[in-house]
Amino acid sequence: MIHWINKATIYHIFIDRFAGYRVDAQPEKPEFCGGNLKGVTDKISYFKDLGVNTLWISPFYKTSAYHGYHITDFDQVDSRFGSKNNLIQLIEKCHENGLRIIADIVPNHCSDQHRWFIEAQQNKQSKYHNWFYFRSWPDDYLQFLGFSVLPKLNLENSETSAYMVNSLMDWAKLGFDGFRIDHVLGIPEAFLKQLSKEVKNLNPEFVLIGEAWGDGMKYKYLPTLRLKGRYKIWKNGFKQTDLQKAYVGILDGVLDFGWRDMLIESLKQNKPFSKLHFKHYNKQYPSDFILPRFPDNHDTSRIMYDCRQDAELFRQTLKILFAQNNFPIVLYHGTEYGLTHNHEVSPDTGFSDLQARALIPWDTTPVYFQEIKQLILKKDIV
Repeated sequence: MIHWINKATIYHIFIDRFAGYRVDAQPEKPEFCGGNLKGVTDKISYFKDLGVNTLWISPFYKTSAYHGYHITDFDQVDSRFGSKNNLIQLIEKCHENGLRIIADIVPNHCSDQHRWFIEAQQNKQSKYHNWFYFRSWPDDYLQFLGFSVLPKLNLENSETSAYMVNSLMDWAKLGFDGFRIDHVLGIPEAFLKQLSKEVKNLNPEFVLIGEAWGDGMKYKYLPTLRLKGRYKIWKNGFKQTDLQKAYVGILDGVLDFGWRDMLIESLKQNKPFSKLHFKHYNKQYPSDFILPRFPDNHDTSRIMYDCRQDAELFRQTLKILFAQNNFPIVLYHGTEYGLTHNHEVSPDTGFSDLQARALIPWDTTPVYFQEIKQLILKKDIV
């Protein structure tokens, strides 16, 4: 039996920049533009026409940042994205129209503006002191990859772990079909297994897909990871494939950054894609390990940029993407418009990711809409 997600064409939505945004929005700045959940719901017919069958939405929780990954309350929807009712309406509308929906979750860290962390810094006797990793209280603590505004949550503390699992289960019970787990490299295996047990009891077809991405990783950040054998993996070159294989038997699957690395390297070297190379790559994983394949996302350069703005090369790349039979395909919103930018998105260049987070230009024609639609139809027939 093929799991539903292996036949999925997933449309990845960055809520703040997708639809419903303000007319005076300035996406070139790291600020809220006004995109919201209702804007996503209003585009259900658009998704159906394109042919995608699954949505993946960026974090919608109360947050201190436009992208949603700096969470200040894990149990509330940020009012700038809408309300809990708006979220429920989106989920219900998806299911009414035969679409599944995946939520982006962020259990590894929170914003330094979260009340837990504020209290932990102010009061060493607070229970929240043990919800974080203080090396020297109050200002020396483990963080997400050196970002002081993102203190790392101590999910090895039973109280923290139980709270987070219960919070995520409350969201799952709204009807989500799966979670994409941000920075899974930082999350303890015990937590992941407990979360998996809980969601599978709720819905055996619920999927957990991790983001096991090593790009930009430095040796000094290894103590923040909870990946088994991380120092040995580092000694062996911290290969993307090794990171991904570490989650076999723990999660349903991981986003296939390894496949994307091969794709981008082929484009950079202007070499033809090798089906045999991909076939050999596939053999490294169990057949039931889910590996969603994608050419870009909100943290990387747009694929049109990697294709050097060459429309024909862009088309060829999409064909390669959709030739991945029995693998989920992920399209980052705006691909159908051929959105691009002028400079590479790099973790070493501050705010360069804003280039890949432009507003969807709804008042223009999505140039590649029909071509992508036909690729999806062909994929569904195979």
